[in-house]
Amino acid sequence: MEIFEFDAYFKLLGLALRKLNHNPIFQTHIGKRMSVLIEILRVLIPLAIILLLIAGLTGKRLQLEKSISIKQPLETVFDFVRFTQNHEQFSVWFQMDPEMKRTLRGEDGTVGFVYAWNSETNRNVGNGEQEIKEIQTNKSISYTLRFFSPRAGEADSRILFEELSSESCLVRWSFESEMKYPSNLFMPLAKRFLGKQLQKSLTQLKSTIEN
Repeated sequence: MEIFEFDAYFKLLGLALRKLNHNPIFQTHIGKRMSVLIEILRVLIPLAIILLLIAGLTGKRLQLEKSISIKQPLETVFDFVRFTQNHEQFSVWFQMDPEMKRTLRGEDGTVGFVYAWNSETNRNVGNGEQEIKEIQTNKSISYTLRFFSPRAGEADSRILFEELSSESCLVRWSFESEMKYPSNLFMPLAKRFLGKQLQKSLTQLKSTIEN
């Protein structure tokens, strides 16, 4: 929608409200209450339109990455992370509901392995699955995440490994997904929230492997 269209809308809205305010009905007690309601709507409707406009101009692709250094050989860290069931020891998402039902398909640590979950008590955990899509030995592991409830969606995740020395390495964890309009208006909040979860998971990974 063009800017001049918004300007025309505001002018028409203002004209309509002025006519309503001069209507005899609005001079009554009930009318005054309705007048207050109209004034509230006069503020909220343009605000809603502006927010939708901002959402329309905001990108839909959510991308973020966090990293941490670990004082263990790269091979040791990689061999631990490649097994998805080990993620229960450091991933905050795998720890959100200890009672959730888990279903495993395929051979863990290999391409095609699927770790599915279903929580009946925690709505935020819901129902979904994580599949290993690609493994580059001692370099990276790529995943596809599919969410079925409470909201259907899909995301890509990747964990990369970089040797810093013979006794330490850098682990980078990236996450990428698409936020539909107008939910993408909350992209900054989503990035901040997911970023904290990624960093906490990496911190727990570091603690688990180093101790």
